[in-house]
Amino acid sequence: MRSIESITLVIFFILLFLTREGLGQKIELSAEIKDQNCATGQYGQIDLGVSGGTPPYKIAWDNGSTLANIDHLIAGNYTVKVVDQNGTQASKTFWIKNESGPKITVKEKGWTSFERGNIKLEVVDSNGAIKVFWPGIENAKDKLEVLNLNPGFYAVIVYDSDNCSAMINNIEINRNGE
Repeated sequence: MRSIESITLVIFFILLFLTREGLGQKIELSAEIKDQNCATGQYGQIDLGVSGGTPPYKIAWDNGSTLANIDHLIAGNYTVKVVDQNGTQASKTFWIKNESGPKITVKEKGWTSFERGNIKLEVVDSNGAIKVFWPGIENAKDKLEVLNLNPGFYAVIVYDSDNCSAMINNIEINRNGE
């Protein structure tokens, strides 16, 4: 009986130590967001807040930045991954809206019977003609619909005639049609 009590006591102290040292503590991510306003020339900004876990933190944004606060952002989604010194991870996506200029949404995406993916966009509130840029996709310039895509993640940037822009990152195409 004493050995069970001793083992229980040892486990209790190990758990107490791990909790005090921050091991396994969940990392919480929050942000203050300033949206883009193309009409005034104001770019978007994300000021990241990190709590929990054990500092120091390693920060990696999908736009390549490793800073907690990022600025000069156009409208679109930005995903951050944070890892603390114990390897605990958290990620979250934040949206920068454009108070003026084009608004884009993925109207349709899917997987065809020919084993290829497709993405169709809808653009509203654009000022005149638009330009569409699909990084990494050949022959897709100025197209609102792209076909014959391999499984993977895609991004699109739309500019209007005032050079206001909007962006969507991480549009996933997979064989499940999701």
